[in-house]
Amino acid sequence: MEKFPSAGSNPTAPFVVRPAAERDWRAIRMLLPEAVFYGCQCRLGAAEADSRIIGAVAIDPVVRNSPHPGQRVALHVIEPWRRGAGRALIAWADEVARKNGSAALYAWSSVEPGNVAAVAWRQLGFDHSQPHPQTSVDCEKTVAYLREAERRLHRRFPPPPGARVVPIHEITSSQRQQAIALQMAHLGGPWATVESQLNEDSPAACDDDLSHVLLLENRVVGLALVRRASPTTCLIESDVLDPQIRRGGWANLLLKLVPAVACQAAGMRTFVFDTFQQHGDSRRFAEKVGGVTIDRVEPYRLIPPAPSA
Repeated sequence: MEKFPSAGSNPTAPFVVRPAAERDWRAIRMLLPEAVFYGCQCRLGAAEADSRIIGAVAIDPVVRNSPHPGQRVALHVIEPWRRGAGRALIAWADEVARKNGSAALYAWSSVEPGNVAAVAWRQLGFDHSQPHPQTSVDCEKTVAYLREAERRLHRRFPPPPGARVVPIHEITSSQRQQAIALQMAHLGGPWATVESQLNEDSPAACDDDLSHVLLLENRVVGLALVRRASPTTCLIESDVLDPQIRRGGWANLLLKLVPAVACQAAGMRTFVFDTFQQHGDSRRFAEKVGGVTIDRVEPYRLIPPAPSA
């Protein structure tokens, strides 16, 4: 536990950065609601001054591989300690993540280039970034478009009798393994990372009521992973389909329609999904339903080497 001089203009007491304790839970939950919740399994650090929590950092347990092995971090510090405590908490996160084999720290969420959040991350040493464009579409318009497309398409290419789309929570453990293998085959990533998205006890788990798989004769041939981003917005994490059943378009349509209807029934109003250059299908679909694409970036920092002994 290391003490730092105060960087704020108002308080004079030094602050302390330390691993979070159980007594800090409520304060940290209020500071980092997007990352800290019951069962989240994040590593938590706290900045304390005058016996109160003035900042916190959360480190995602999931390690990603690209572009560098690393974990996401969420950070919030109250004024007027913001700059000094923020940097101290990131330094603490560097050390924790380095011991976990990480080479980089990634901002918890993507940001619009040049906005206040992007500037704040850059001041904390997140001086690298990668494009992370996202598109939002209206849920009601999407469902209406897909229903009409289904009516027209299925006259010519009806789904085979053994095809059905079911929520993730209804599939067997064997089918869950098939879903993981399907995602890895077409989107990549380590097995543990993909498995965490399909494990309801994992902090990285997608919503198992809104996420679905496409089964053909009880074999997983499609996967749509959905996460609730807010009470009315859901994030489409992935939409993967076995290329061997793309002919006719029935499978692609079915895998989009059923989860979309489930999301609408759950009160969702907006779908958000990544639209990188390689996502041609997603970009064309968004245009048809009046989607809006926002240029966003994902800030990250390379973790400095450990200090020499």
